[in-house]
Amino acid sequence: MDACPQGKRTRENMKALACLLYRYALPRHISDQNYALFVDTGRGRSEPRSAFTAREIELILAHVGKTPYADEIAVLIYTGFRPCELVELKGEKFIQEEGISYLIGGRKTVAGINRVVTIAPKVLPIIKRRAEGKPGLLFPREDGKKMSVRYFREKHFYPALAAMGLQPLPQKGDSPRFTPYTCRHTFSDLIKNVSGADRDKAALMGHADYQTTRTMYQSSCLQDRKGITDQL
Repeated sequence: MDACPQGKRTRENMKALACLLYRYALPRHISDQNYALFVDTGRGRSEPRSAFTAREIELILAHVGKTPYADEIAVLIYTGFRPCELVELKGEKFIQEEGISYLIGGRKTVAGINRVVTIAPKVLPIIKRRAEGKPGLLFPREDGKKMSVRYFREKHFYPALAAMGLQPLPQKGDSPRFTPYTCRHTFSDLIKNVSGADRDKAALMGHADYQTTRTMYQSSCLQDRKGITDQL
């Protein structure tokens, strides 16, 4: 555990796995105690997450249409969808009404499931092109099947970054600076720096833990969310 270079969440998952193994071992007399309970995961030492800089974002946008999969990275940056949510997005969930374009998608938390994410102008053409006449997956594998997050990360995300000169292909044991979640952290930084209600920003991210005392009387609507994403 002390030698693990990953963040707090990964170390906690490692401890949880060890606890499950001891849960199996104890009634079978393989071990007489759950030693995993005494492992320190280093709480409070979570590693800082990297986000793309403004220059790096512009570089990615410049590669859209030129470098394979750059458009997928751009969409992640400007929608805040998790990688596991991106691979499930469908053309039939892309809606355009009353001058507002948005996608319905999301998972993981109650606040994140089927959330409405208005589309920033910089990636709207990508979504339109992908969704036109295609009710199925917006971002499938080359054979049309659904991507796993691992497939997206290893076959699309990392090769695209390498092709753009942002990061070499990671080797076994590497801890790359940029991961697919970098896009979500970038989106969080982007909306943090534009005007808009905290409630709407939380809704776009799929978070429920916004500051209730500051937002309990704020309403959240499509027009307000559009006002935020239009500034990105």
